Amino acid sequence: MCDSSKIPLNVLPSPLGGEGSGVRGAPCVFRSEHPKPSRQLACARLGLRFGCGCRVLFLALLISQSIVPSITAADAQPAFRLRDTRPKHDNAKLAKAGIHKYESKRLCLYTDIDPNLAQPLPALLDQMYDAWESHFGKLPPAEDKSAFQVTGYLMKSRDIFRDTGLLPQALPGFSHGRHSGYEFWMNDQPTDYYRRHLLLHEATHCFMTALPTNTVATVWYFEGMAEFFATHTLDGNGRAKFAVMPHDRDSFSGLGRIKLVLDDVIAGQAKDVASILSLTPDDFAKQNSCYGWSWALCKFLDTHPRYRERLRSLLPVVRRPDPKQQVADLFAKDWPQLQTEWILFLTNLCHGYDIERAAIDFKPVKPLASGTTAVKLSVAAGRGWQSTGVSVQEGDMLHIIASGRFALAKEPKPWVSEPQGVSIRYHQGQPLGKLLAIIVPDISQVPAGQQFGTSKTLPIGREAEVTAPVTGTLFLRVNDFWNELADNAGEVAVEIRP
Repeated sequence: MCDSSKIPLNVLPSPLGGEGSGVRGAPCVFRSEHPKPSRQLACARLGLRFGCGCRVLFLALLISQSIVPSITAADAQPAFRLRDTRPKHDNAKLAKAGIHKYESKRLCLYTDIDPNLAQPLPALLDQMYDAWESHFGKLPPAEDKSAFQVTGYLMKSRDIFRDTGLLPQALPGFSHGRHSGYEFWMNDQPTDYYRRHLLLHEATHCFMTALPTNTVATVWYFEGMAEFFATHTLDGNGRAKFAVMPHDRDSFSGLGRIKLVLDDVIAGQAKDVASILSLTPDDFAKQNSCYGWSWALCKFLDTHPRYRERLRSLLPVVRRPDPKQQVADLFAKDWPQLQTEWILFLTNLCHGYDIERAAIDFKPVKPLASGTTAVKLSVAAGRGWQSTGVSVQEGDMLHIIASGRFALAKEPKPWVSEPQGVSIRYHQGQPLGKLLAIIVPDISQVPAGQQFGTSKTLPIGREAEVTAPVTGTLFLRVNDFWNELADNAGEVAVEIRP
């Protein structure tokens, strides 16, 4: 096990595997100035104020007894959000130049694209605002009591925006999008999906800029959460779902974040969790795949039932000194498990990957001694890799017996299988429904910086004798596509004998 007080940031080596889709470029990082934090502490919500001795004493007692989290100067929150300094524009003059304004409560959009494409965009951002507040909480109020709104400049012809003064000369160059304060600029995109995605990405930056913390300094989080929220679906009535897992290539045309990740994995350049926490703005400028990696980590953590709440509690952490180490410490108690699941996630990542059903319930492990009673357990058909709690040494022999009937689909009727699988359809060279095994090494025992991958998949079926190819823990699963676990039902009864 690792030291729970400090988790080194160079722990996890890289896995192999994967497949992908087409890619379009990513937006740029742009730093924004934040107001100085207010001296009023977050504990004001408890009705505690400075100058009242008994209340301050009570607060001290609470902190000393660990009833509430420690409050530091870095946790102080501003009374008001970042001041809105957006310029006013002559809309009539802009209209003559071919730039029209489309406005909703949360977005004032100036653009020269087809009106039919532009008109739905402001309302889309109004829907996004609810998703932001649900995740991050409410923004501090504006000093002038105005509602939160951003201004976007969606440009088909950059020259027109430059000539009218809407594209400032002082704004650093960008290929796709850039934000500053409550404004963002973006080039028009060749697909409807990626036009919306990029707009939502840049607008998320504007919202995060207004949060009572400097999230910009934690670049993986700042960019990853923008990608996380911007990944969306849209129904025929204009209702959006945000922060979704892309379920196919065509519906997310131009995105390609999964491909960015898998290309690196296949090339042996997979990033471990610690490497993603260490990404810098220069990394994002030089490596487009950093957007894919930061999205993947945010999506994985937010969807995983064990890590979700910790991702959503990051705001106080990222505004403290050394936020990179603070984030690592937040996951200290199960750091090896997180890294093991991250490896398996990358090894099997695909469109529609079911993170929640693939989540592992880790068990205490012990060896299967010779002459002992067989270990009996069940393997759920609708889950990913499941720990048996059996540890093995490289070269150990195991005798595995499986039985039972389970369903691999519900429509048009249940597709019933037994542990040997059904040969009508295959996944990764094995029949669907076949019982599979894998030996997962103990990540805490792997030296930092070494390449790491899980052992090869071992086909089991109804019965098999296998030799452990590496030292580690035995995991089992029913073979199925990682994006088709939701319609499975039932389980396999398994006996493991030495």
